[in-house]
Amino acid sequence: MKKNFKKLSIQDKFFYAMLINSIIVIAVMLLFMNILLFSNYLKQETHSAQKQLDYISGQLDFFLTSADNFSRTIISAPAIQNAHTAYKYHDTGNWDIERVKQEVTNELSHIIQSTSYIHQVTLYGVDKKPLFSTAMYPSDTDAPDSIENVNGTWLPTMQTSRTDRKQKIHTLSLFRPFFSYSTGEKLGYLEISIPESSIASIYSSQTTEQSSFFLVNSRGIVESTLNYGSIRHPFKEFGTMDTKKEFSSSFTPKAVIFSSYFPKLDWYIVNRVQTIPFLYSIIVTFCICIGVGIFLVGMNGRVAYVLARTITSPLQTLIRHTQTIKEGIWKPLPESVIPPDLEMRTLFTTFNSMLMAQEKLKNELVENQKEKNKITLSLLHQQINPHFLYNTLDNICALAEIGEQETLIDMVMNLSNFYRNTLNNGKFYITVRDELEITRSYLQIMQIRNFGKFDFSINCEKGLESCECIKLLLQPIVENSIQHGIKEISEMGHLEINVSHENDRIHITVADNGTGIAEQDLEQIGQTENSHFGIKSTNKRIQLYYGADYGLQIRNRETGGCITTITIPERRME
Repeated sequence: MKKNFKKLSIQDKFFYAMLINSIIVIAVMLLFMNILLFSNYLKQETHSAQKQLDYISGQLDFFLTSADNFSRTIISAPAIQNAHTAYKYHDTGNWDIERVKQEVTNELSHIIQSTSYIHQVTLYGVDKKPLFSTAMYPSDTDAPDSIENVNGTWLPTMQTSRTDRKQKIHTLSLFRPFFSYSTGEKLGYLEISIPESSIASIYSSQTTEQSSFFLVNSRGIVESTLNYGSIRHPFKEFGTMDTKKEFSSSFTPKAVIFSSYFPKLDWYIVNRVQTIPFLYSIIVTFCICIGVGIFLVGMNGRVAYVLARTITSPLQTLIRHTQTIKEGIWKPLPESVIPPDLEMRTLFTTFNSMLMAQEKLKNELVENQKEKNKITLSLLHQQINPHFLYNTLDNICALAEIGEQETLIDMVMNLSNFYRNTLNNGKFYITVRDELEITRSYLQIMQIRNFGKFDFSINCEKGLESCECIKLLLQPIVENSIQHGIKEISEMGHLEINVSHENDRIHITVADNGTGIAEQDLEQIGQTENSHFGIKSTNKRIQLYYGADYGLQIRNRETGGCITTITIPERRME
């Protein structure tokens, strides 16, 4: 097959290459799109299922909480307390049994007020024998043994139907012991039953032919469902559920299982959705994507064939011309043979412009060198700060040792502001306002380090604070003024910074009353490696970022000291 492919014409090779490439691209695109759609669909359906289960959980919790509240009200009723106290101590000699039953029954009916989801209330004596009940057909069955939890125990039970003595219905009953309010002794037990049909009514409106809801206990036994034949039977897919999570989803060949843990009963609320209906939308979307993919492949095949045939002829012309170049004849292709097609015309004109490649390469090398200079100057500029940091940290330690807390706090806060604004997420450009804040923090630190040696002032024309400048323009200048000017004089030093503008240019002047700079040194500051390294690097940075028309100038003042003027373009910060 490989040999046969080599024997094909350029047109055929180009056609097959484009066709195969289009098939791969379309297949990958469709695969990715289907994965994305399936993921988003599954996420939405899972969220919807979780909301459904949360709603059922909330309604079920409402039923249980209401039943619990009813139970507390019942056991505190005086009629209930009195009747059970008399029964416990056999003080029933003067009982009118029918009257007592009627009073207790009326009290129970008054409390629950025919609440639809309460099937019946039964009161047991301390011996667990049934005494009173709201049931139409009361049972003579004793209360279960495992009901000693004072906070109540929920148990699945079977009760007689209200309409048919012979019919039994599934119920969920709350059992709890209750005690005398006067002596604290146990008086008996209470049972409140909720019909399973009331629980099933919570999710009946959400049940469809494809979606079923179950309440399953921790052993995998169904406790509630609209399919009454399944109650108290094992839920076959219980093993696929992740019972360690409050909410989980799992896939089986036949169904998708969503489950939510209900801690009050140690049960799980389960939504079982048939797999095919659940994935129906995705399957339809997938079939549509396959159809679109086949159509696109066919269209791309046709386009590839026409394009390959169109390209073959100009390529032959280009191949013939390369033979003349091989012989050393570096003539561009004549305009008459350049095809009108945009792509081929671009190819031919690009071919003709190869003679200009050397000039282009040289320009690229120059640009690369500039970039290297930028990086080098940025690294050099960053090397200024560690020396300052080390000295400042030494001063902080000294202030801490002598207990100068207020001065120490000022220095730490200024150092923090200095480096916070200096780093500034690695940005080269900041506002004039930020640059002045950096300089102010630096000068306040230097004032502490050189106590009583100098003061300073900073003035900026209104509206220039939001203009753009490169970072750390002023710090090397003011450092030079302090180290090589103000420190050399015996009287009080003063440093003045002014920001003004003229003809779309910003002028930043730094003036001091120090010793000034010797005339022979003024001429060499920008050319030689000397102690004024920061000034030299700052000037290079300005010209690198803004051009040769900008930079800094230094001159001596007639009254003593020197003035440094920084000139940059007036640009608003984006």
